[in-house]
Amino acid sequence: MIETNLSRQGCTPVVCSQKTEGAGEDEYVGMLSDRGVAGISFVSGLHADTTLDHGRYSDLV
Repeated sequence: MIETNLSRQGCTPVVCSQKTEGAGEDEYVGMLSDRGVAGISFVSGLHADTTLDHGRYSDLV
């Protein structure tokens, strides 16, 4: 549903799923930021862990 709504708004959605042996959230955020994306939506990201430093999200603002 998210992808459909973004497409209707003229955006190109990119889904970055995580696996144990693959890239992590911070790596994906770095890659997307380096490419100048207009926005990032997090679903079940590291932000859900209240024991972690959330500075990684403040840096995106």
